[in-house]
Formats: sequence, C-alpha cells, structure tokens
Amino acid sequence: MVNKKLLFGILAIAIVVIAGVSLFYHLKDAEFTTVWKLPFIREGEDGQPSVPAPTPTPYPKTTPAEPSHEQSPIPSPKGGEYLYFRGGEKTKVFLIDSNMRYGTYDEDIFWPPWPEYSAKKGDPCVIINGTIRNEYDKDYFICLTADIYNVKGEKVGTVITNATKPAFTVVYSKSNGISHFEIHIKYDKKDIIDYDIFVAFEPSEIPPP
Repeated sequence: MVNKKLLFGILAIAIVVIAGVSLFYHLKDAEFTTVWKLPFIREGEDGQPSVPAPTPTPYPKTTPAEPSHEQSPIPSPKGGEYLYFRGGEKTKVFLIDSNMRYGTYDEDIFWPPWPEYSAKKGDPCVIINGTIRNEYDKDYFICLTADIYNVKGEKVGTVITNATKPAFTVVYSKSNGISHFEIHIKYDKKDIIDYDIFVAFEPSEIPPP
C-alpha cells in the first residue's frame, strides 16, 4: 500500500515537472517570435497582422537607339505596275520587276555644263535595275529616272548617268518588247528605305538630244 502511494506521488511530481518545462519553453518561444516580428509586422484595422508591401526598385530610363545606317533594310523589290510621269499621268510602260542595291561607279562621268552631275570611278551610289515592257504600239526610246528616300523619309541623292543627259537613263524598247534598265544615283550612305521609278519624258521614236 505504501509502495503504491509512493509510486503515485513520484508520477504526480513528474507530470508537474514536465508541464512546467513545457510551459516555460512555450512562453520563451512566444516571446522570441513577438520580438522578431515587431519590426516588420503591423496589425491591420481588422486586428490581423499585415506585412507592408515592398517598395519597388526604380529602373533607369532608356532612350531608344537611333537607327543605324549600316542596319537599314534594303527596300523591297517593286514590279507588276505601270509607271507614271512625274506629273502623275499614267504611261504604257509596265514595270515587270525592279530591285535596289548599293554599289559604286565603274567609270568617271563628267558633264561640263552641269558640274554637279559628276562622279568618279569608285564613288558610292545606289543602283536600281529591273525590266520594263513597252505596251505602246511603236518602238520607243524610253527615259527612266528615280527618287530614293532615306530613313527619315527625305528624298536624297542625284541621278547621274552617262546617257545623253545626266538625270536619267535611256532604254530602247520595241513595241510589246521587254527591256532591261539600270539607274545610278550618287549617294554615300546606306540608309535607303524606299524608291520610286518614273518615266522622265514622253517616249520618242528618236533618241533624246
């Protein structure tokens, strides 16, 4: 009987000690959590803890780069349309196809009456070539010229050829015949994004003077 009472007493003491130790550590843990949460956890209006939203980091502003002359795309080929005079009147000269590339003059060109229309061998230029069909009912000398436009949309360059006049090239084309042409435009940059081809004058049965 004595042994049973002693055993119950020891068990009761052990339970009390374990409960006390557990309560102590629970209180210490709650204190630790509260201390560390206080700097950055605030209590909301509803009594619930809320964490402030992080402040976004500002990024430096950047300015778009200016288009590079060397990276400007070559204009798309043109064709499948009738050409016009510069005044806007439609001709019977049909542009079958055309394309543009950068190149250089392969000869010296000099026009004494017009010194501005001169080029030396090796000078940079824009070359437009293609094929046309003469849909007039006669064989004609057809004068062709062109305009080129840079990345800013500005008309640039000067047509300089070794034809009878410097500002156009001449093609002799039979009625309903197909003829090749090539136009050289003096220009020293590589920033062309578009071009237009025109018939410079009324087609004629005799070459231009």
